[in-house]
Amino acid sequence: MEARLLFHVGDKIVYPNQGVGTIQYIEDKEFCGEIQKYYKIHLINNNMDVLIPAKRLEHCNLRGISDINTLNNLLSDFKHPDFDLENFISSTSKQRIIDNNEKLKVGSLKNFFEVVYDLTKLNAVKSLNLNEKQILFKAKKFLLDEISLIKNISEEEADEFLNENLIIH
Repeated sequence: MEARLLFHVGDKIVYPNQGVGTIQYIEDKEFCGEIQKYYKIHLINNNMDVLIPAKRLEHCNLRGISDINTLNNLLSDFKHPDFDLENFISSTSKQRIIDNNEKLKVGSLKNFFEVVYDLTKLNAVKSLNLNEKQILFKAKKFLLDEISLIKNISEEEADEFLNENLIIH
């Protein structure tokens, strides 16, 4: 069965738990005696290329980058977040790690915002453990990469934009 093309060469995408990238090319390759379409994706955050079979795209949550309206709506939502710090603090770090890794695996822009917001807020109250620091770093990198593509700005400008708009107190 022919997999339909979900993306095209040049499309900017988010590959959950891997980062933001660009579709470099789409090619047919033989695998196990069957010709399949493959997407070559260049991930900008680690300068790595990956090949993904077209028939696996929907299962790996690959998505196009969000638009400016989605970004602005999320920023508005996070100015008045529904966040229970006491409950978040009382959960075990193990559970927070599981929950946050799941959010990164899903890979929506909202999930990136939630992980960055929640862990930054927690870090202001108590020190994060090494795993949580790594998750925060990864989520913030994904978020900054996507913001920089959405707004067509540098990562440094995206960081300034995020710091100005995601006020955590």
